[in-house]
Order: sequence, then C-alpha cells, then structure tokens
Amino acid sequence: MIAAFAASGPWVAADLDSQTQGKPLMAVYWVVFYGAFIGATAWFAYSALRSRSRRTWQLRWGTDLAAVGAGLATIWAAVSLLALLQQMRDPDGSHLVLGIQTRYLIVGSSVFTTVGLVGQLTSAAVRARQQRSDLAYLHRYVTTAVSATVPPPTHDKAVDSYHRTIQILDGIGTLAHYSTAADREALAKRMPISPPEVLVAQQLRMSVARLTDGEPPSTSPADWTEQLKDESSLPRLGRALETDANHHEGRAPDPSMTR
Repeated sequence: MIAAFAASGPWVAADLDSQTQGKPLMAVYWVVFYGAFIGATAWFAYSALRSRSRRTWQLRWGTDLAAVGAGLATIWAAVSLLALLQQMRDPDGSHLVLGIQTRYLIVGSSVFTTVGLVGQLTSAAVRARQQRSDLAYLHRYVTTAVSATVPPPTHDKAVDSYHRTIQILDGIGTLAHYSTAADREALAKRMPISPPEVLVAQQLRMSVARLTDGEPPSTSPADWTEQLKDESSLPRLGRALETDANHHEGRAPDPSMTR
C-alpha cells in the first residue's frame, strides 16, 4: 500500500478519492485496503456465528448482534470498493452499486457492533457476579455438610478461587459416598425431565441427611463426573441448591431459575 501510494504521487492536502483518476496503481492500494477490512470483519462474523450453537441465547445475544454489525461492515467495504473502482474507470458515471447508500450500511454496522459488544461485556460481568454468588453458596453448603475446615482467604483471588473449587469437589466427593442407588432411581422416576444439576442437588440433600443421621457410606456411591464436567456446572448446582432451599423455606425462587 505504501509503495502504491508513493508511486502514484504527488498528492495535495485534499480529498484522496478525487485524486485517484488516472492513477491505476491506486486500484491496488484500495483493493488491499478494503480486502484486509473485508477479510477481518467477515472472519469475525463467521467466528461469532460458528460458536453460537454451543451457547444459550443469554450467552450469545451480544455476539449475535456484533456479528450482524460485522456483516454489514463487510457489505459496506465491498460496495465501497466496487464504487471506488467504478469511479476510477468512469469519473462522470454513477458511483452507486445496486443503488446502495453506503452511509446506511456504516451507521447500521456501528450501531449493531457497539450495542452487541457492550451488551455482551455487560452480560458477561453480570453472569460472572451471579456465578461467584452461586459458587459461594455451594462452597458453604458442602463444607458445612462435611464439617470441612475452611482456610482464611489470601491476598490472591485466583488462589482463593482455586482453593474454593478444590474444597467444593472434595465435599461433593465425600457426599457421593452417601448417595444410594435407590435414591437415584427414585429421583429419576419422580423428576424425569429435570436438568442434571437439579437431580444432583436433590441427591446431595439426601446424602447430607444420611451423613447427618450417622448412616454408613453407601455400597454404590454416586458418580457425578458426567453431570459436573462442564465449567458452568458447579455454579448451576449452587443455584439449584439455593433455589431448593428457598422453596423449602417459603421464599420466592430466583426468577432466573425458571428461564
């Protein structure tokens, strides 16, 4: 681009587009310029849409809007490039491609991309805060149930988060030994369409009751590896436990659990 621009000189401090007539090397300049822009925005839109099937609407609506904005920006760049090449070939002809007004494309792209990205960041921050609250509840629940010793917090949040996760998994592992096959079969029949975290939450409550009553460990402990393999499974389990506790205490459940 720099070589094409320098070889097409001299230039004056005015509108660059109006000085491109009769300078064929500038076609290379604009093709590279808009080509790079089209490649970047098209790839962003493709990447956002490709991953949407792995996320719920609440987790992807912002990137969906941003993908629409990126798509409009891609169309804007393609139309602008064609119009510019047409202008270089025929300065006195019409410079509209298919009658498209590019200003509407760039305005739409700016709005969709800005709202999408800002909205996605805001949603992610709200979700992260809720997940921290859900994990804190789950941590209190299992550590209290198994009478685990909770070390004091450090000055490093990452270390505290790691220790909390380990303590949660240790507590769940202990309670799994008090889950019986009969309990799991009864729950599967009584709640056949419940989410996995709800079933695990009910099994944990049964395990806590058996542990509290001094019953011996089960001969067929539960294996919740499959239900808890997802990175968001522990927060969902904490939310399910808290919602169940609120229900038994007569408080209204969190509306987000009914979405």
